Amino acid sequence: MILQSKARPVRIRIKSGGEEHSSFESLKRHFCIKDLLPSAKDGRLSRWLRQQGKEMVADSIDAQSR
Repeated sequence: MILQSKARPVRIRIKSGGEEHSSFESLKRHFCIKDLLPSAKDGRLSRWLRQQGKEMVADSIDAQSR
């Protein structure tokens, strides 16, 4: 029996509006810029957006946080 390990993506916790979000749609429903500023500055938000398949939004966030 051959065992192969499979890497899973790191779970990034994005909180906004008092809730933790696992999808982009959920984040849009409970959007609070004040909650997202720290994660935008340290790069967590853009990495999470890329995991969600939102490359253009992540690029926009990266450009604004520079």
